[in-house]
Amino acid sequence: MKRLKFLLFICYPFIYIGCSDKSNEDLKVNWVDPFIATEGDHGQLYPGATTPFGLVKLSPETTGTGHSGYQYQEKYIYGFSHVRTDGPGCEGAGGNILLQPGIGFFVHEKDKYKQEYIKDSEIAVPGFYGVKYRSGIYSELTVTPRVGFHRYTFPNADSCFILLDLSHSHGGMIDAELNVVSNEKITGVISSYNPCGARPYYIHLNQHYKLYFSMIFNKPFEKSITWDSESSDEQVLFRKGKDIGVWLDFKNLKGNEVQVKVGVSPVSISQAEREINTECPGWDFETIKNEASKSWENKLRKIDIKTDRDDLKKLFYTLLYRSYTSPTVANASSGAYRPALKEDTLKQTIDLGAKFTYYCGWDIWGNYRNKFGLIAITEPEVMRNVAISILEYYRHRPNIVGTGYSFLAEGYWPAPSCRQEFAGIYILEAIEKGLIELTSDDLNIAFEGFKQDYKEYPEHTFAFCLEKSYHAWIVMRMAQIIGNQEEVEKYKYLALNYQKHWNPRQKDHEGKERGFFTFNGQNVEKENVLAFGKHAYEGNLWHYRWNIPFDVQGLINLRGSKDLLVDDLEYFFEQNLFMITNQPDIQLPYLFNFLGKPWLTQKWVRKYTTKEAVHLFHNHGFYEEPVIRRSFLPQPKGFLPTMDDDIGQNSSWFVQSAIGLFPAIPGEQLYFIGSPIFPEINISLENGNNFVIKANNVSEDNFYIKSAMLNGSPLNKAWLNHSDIVNGGILEFEMDSVPNYNWGTSEVPHSLSDQI
Repeated sequence: MKRLKFLLFICYPFIYIGCSDKSNEDLKVNWVDPFIATEGDHGQLYPGATTPFGLVKLSPETTGTGHSGYQYQEKYIYGFSHVRTDGPGCEGAGGNILLQPGIGFFVHEKDKYKQEYIKDSEIAVPGFYGVKYRSGIYSELTVTPRVGFHRYTFPNADSCFILLDLSHSHGGMIDAELNVVSNEKITGVISSYNPCGARPYYIHLNQHYKLYFSMIFNKPFEKSITWDSESSDEQVLFRKGKDIGVWLDFKNLKGNEVQVKVGVSPVSISQAEREINTECPGWDFETIKNEASKSWENKLRKIDIKTDRDDLKKLFYTLLYRSYTSPTVANASSGAYRPALKEDTLKQTIDLGAKFTYYCGWDIWGNYRNKFGLIAITEPEVMRNVAISILEYYRHRPNIVGTGYSFLAEGYWPAPSCRQEFAGIYILEAIEKGLIELTSDDLNIAFEGFKQDYKEYPEHTFAFCLEKSYHAWIVMRMAQIIGNQEEVEKYKYLALNYQKHWNPRQKDHEGKERGFFTFNGQNVEKENVLAFGKHAYEGNLWHYRWNIPFDVQGLINLRGSKDLLVDDLEYFFEQNLFMITNQPDIQLPYLFNFLGKPWLTQKWVRKYTTKEAVHLFHNHGFYEEPVIRRSFLPQPKGFLPTMDDDIGQNSSWFVQSAIGLFPAIPGEQLYFIGSPIFPEINISLENGNNFVIKANNVSEDNFYIKSAMLNGSPLNKAWLNHSDIVNGGILEFEMDSVPNYNWGTSEVPHSLSDQI
């Protein structure tokens, strides 16, 4: 059985186009393994079917408590649901509109309708998932951006059923409706909480999304029994409430197969039905599966890598795939959409441009540090639309000053979403990289929104205060773009407020005086320097010590010299204090470039990309015992324990580190050069150009940059502009096993304090 599964996995994508075609041997989809990072709390990802940036993410719901509904080690499946988030924390969001095939008579309790599945039968490739139950039922799933397509093959049995459970939800249900329209059609709507939204502390924020659906079957069911929390009845065709569903009885199945198409829409039931007719006409399952695979191939092949390391190739394309599962398209195929925070408002994408797509599904605090630096290069059209979608957020958001706005997807959203802090960075970055041009009115809408973000950002811990200074810097940069010098000076001053939290006498956990940020510069007992969550959100004094990417020179000035700060940063890494499992310090291996020591960036980036490292911290504190292993592995426990993907952050970190380009300052156009792990990387750009990165003589031992050439000319700085990349060309490195202490030191990017 295991050998059969292996052959299916390797050959399955070829079935779409022909296994014997030699030209298909390098299909990138062949290198994607959706089971990577799905076991336990090692990524919190899912193996189900989706399309690039698609709304529908159709995947099995196992027992257990996975943020995305699936845990590899579990033995039972509750069914297959249509939306989810990718490892964002809390309980996640999604898990809605759950279908489960079964054999027997009426049942609606989860513990009774769950099914044990045959582990070796599971197949997952981009755009398709299949699994066989012990009962003999074989389930196959594929998708379009807005439609889930199910194919259930039943064994010979007198009574076969499919049930629809609308009570299933990761974050918690608010309300639902279903209507049995005919013996071939069911419609309905669900309202469900976003991540953390059902927790008592946050429930007053009403963090929710609302989705409509229409479901059609290729064979009529003979009988339906609906239920709610009080009763079940064959005669009741409409139900409303948090705990509702319907059981559908199928008899005399010709061919023992039932197909189901589920259209999902943030707009209306009629639009959900229209999605089926538009995106998924007919009942040709194989054609839709083929189209889903091709949509992924077209995205993934934009980065072509050459390597003899199959393990790294599998990791690379799987995590590139994960980088493209969000944000999610949140407008109808007709162009209609309901903007976030404005459930009763209906707009048309054409009003904002012929190519505009409205996106949702954010975890901006979770991935603003790096993910969209990748999207801006490989998917600039998506980045443009992301920036305009965020502009829509500011356009429709009420004045939040003085309201205690939480930034946690408060109010209504058209698809599962998580966090909004630093939303303005996406607009600023798109402007800086020349991806969008905004009217003066749009610039002012963004500017006012940025100022509200700054004013409402909390400041009850030093970590929040540092982030508030970052928000002030974002406002300052937008004021420069608008040309408002008075506001530039005001917010430059506010951006520098982080300095008042520097305590130059603060000792580290070993009692050495190094200086740290603390709240208002107060002293912290050395025993609490490493305390997790006591002084900073999901981190400690060490993790947030460097969190001023917009003003590294200012941080050098506070510490006293560049050499002292470099010594501190080296100590930080050598003592294994770096926390790759979470966001606050994820960019720190690249800080050495800013400090004029790029060989140390090369050393530590490679350490956490492909080498074994000692990991002390999980998301909320110390591991009971240090975890010693590679940070990323091509297996179900692909990520470190508790290392949630946070809607693509960690996946894109690996991809960017693997190609050797990482965003230097989120909100700017600069990219730091790291240590590419492949001999050659060819990036196909939107404008028809190619940007090729060659790393001659690269290996696990040869990860230091000896020299570099950009388009045939010597390059002696450890960073590039976005324009250097998108204009196309060749970046060529000579790699070595020993550091070159002179390469890349000729200049470093400017900081805010350089402008004073």
